[in-house]
Amino acid sequence: MVKFAMPDNLSDETQKFIKDVVKELNARKAIQNIDLGAIRMLATSYEMYLQATEILLEEGPVIQIKYEKAANPAQNLSLIHISEPT
Repeated sequence: MVKFAMPDNLSDETQKFIKDVVKELNARKAIQNIDLGAIRMLATSYEMYLQATEILLEEGPVIQIKYEKAANPAQNLSLIHISEPT
């Protein structure tokens, strides 16, 4: 059984998600210690995705910068994670 130490500053939602992933991978015997770096990257990326999504839901996809409207920068992070292969 592989044990994973959560990175600091993860939301409860991310921690629950990662715990579920690690639990399922352990149940299927599909995880080894060498995979812990990838799980850490998943945890960090998932947390960033959740934060970007929250910003987009609060501010919207377009924001006002001085006198012009522009795409909310949080969109870029959100779209990167959606388009990445799993």
